[in-house]
Amino acid sequence: MGCIVGLKRLAAIFMAGTAVVFVSAQLAQAQDARSAPTEETTSDGATKLKRLVITTTPGEGDITDSAAPVSQISAEDFQQRYNGNINTALRAKAGTFTREGAEQPGVSVNIRGMQGMGRVNTMIDGVPQTFRNLSGHGGSFDNMAYVDPNMLAGADISRGAVSGAEGLGTLSGSANLRTVGIDDVLLEGKSEGLMTTLRTGTNGYYFSRLTAAGIRRDVGESGDFSVMGAVSGSNFGNYENGDGQDYPYDASQQPRSALMKVTIAPDDTHSLDLGGVYYKNAFDVESAGYRWHIENQTYSAKYAYTPGDNLIDLRVNAYANFTDVKLDSLTGDGVFDGRDGRDTGLGVDISNTSLWDVTDDTEVKFNYGAALNSDEYKGNEQSGANPDGKLVKSGAFGDATLTYGMFGLTTGLRYDHYSLSGVASGAPDDCANGYCGGDAIDRSGASGTPRSAEPSRRWIGRNSTPPTLIRCVRRLRQNCSIPAGIISTASATRSTTIPISFPKNRRGSTSASI
Repeated sequence: MGCIVGLKRLAAIFMAGTAVVFVSAQLAQAQDARSAPTEETTSDGATKLKRLVITTTPGEGDITDSAAPVSQISAEDFQQRYNGNINTALRAKAGTFTREGAEQPGVSVNIRGMQGMGRVNTMIDGVPQTFRNLSGHGGSFDNMAYVDPNMLAGADISRGAVSGAEGLGTLSGSANLRTVGIDDVLLEGKSEGLMTTLRTGTNGYYFSRLTAAGIRRDVGESGDFSVMGAVSGSNFGNYENGDGQDYPYDASQQPRSALMKVTIAPDDTHSLDLGGVYYKNAFDVESAGYRWHIENQTYSAKYAYTPGDNLIDLRVNAYANFTDVKLDSLTGDGVFDGRDGRDTGLGVDISNTSLWDVTDDTEVKFNYGAALNSDEYKGNEQSGANPDGKLVKSGAFGDATLTYGMFGLTTGLRYDHYSLSGVASGAPDDCANGYCGGDAIDRSGASGTPRSAEPSRRWIGRNSTPPTLIRCVRRLRQNCSIPAGIISTASATRSTTIPISFPKNRRGSTSASI
């Protein structure tokens, strides 16, 4: 409850303020970073490197290195090319579309013609968004994600079979909406920063503003600690259509949101990311005669253990999502007036990546783990066609990728189980009193799904690059470690630089040099 109150208070303080903001302004103070020698020369002229750690943010790598139909939207493209419009951004990607209601700000993602009922796993920072409204009053059978576009820093889209915990129970793909983080606020090489944006326009676009601030501090020899927060608010009015006529229903809304993230990394082996996103909005669905009140809260905790061993790259994630909906009749006599319901999503997953170097040119990567999540809805007597129910899903998964030089082959297998309990929707004639409940249901089932072999081809590095470093870069892991040792016996004056298509790490580096 403390996190919830804190986020709400943060949003309230921001909206009460009168600070002047500037478009895309970023203010930061520099802090001298510690520098330590990364190599030494032995008596026989060989170069001995200390342990190298390459750090990256998942979702920002080169998608051509993935043997899968995936797409990515960067923070720069999302805010500048697509003007912060999540529907435009997603629709620009192959095989991806969205359902956009004129009176409904919820985002419903469509992949390869499929959407709703869990067919597409739509997430915010890796947390599934499972809320849906089946009454037809501005809702649909689709899962809807409520997030402020100002808070978004990009998206990761997977089409078809999805690997890992994100593929639990899905049919056609997944879409992960990434919110702003500390690296989006701080300029390269800075340890403190403030970012503000302000948008305004015409045809009902009055204003939209975001203020974010963050700090980062070094911890020990190789660790760091960072904390950031952001608040956002917008004011949208009704609009005119292409014929210059006002939209017949009131499409105005004033969404408010807040965000907080904390990263604790005492060294380059352990890291813990904590995050919370709060969203609140109210809007009229005049075509049905109701005013919706939506609150969405998303919380996540992500732990990573990366000791630099080929056998261990452990990730443990836990999350919770709460979506509250209330309906008020605009006429005062609606059957579903006073609807009050909550959708609760809870989950945890664990995965590990192991690598086996068969030869200098051949490696096998195994990614395996398990996931468990639940989706429960509880409402009052005006819940309509949304009776109480609970869905629990669990599963285990494993993928193997064989890489030989510039060629790769990926295959896998997953096993999912589900358990559903609740009340089925009754006949329309049973909804006279605002509740459409029918017979009780209790179902369960399981299935195993193989992943067909998917070949890939890629090129990374140069021929003169030591194979160990090539494999480290190619693995596209968040933390890639190269043990200390003699890497090359070439001339000590020769330096080889390997460009890496990763974003800057915690120290702002984007390449590794020998």
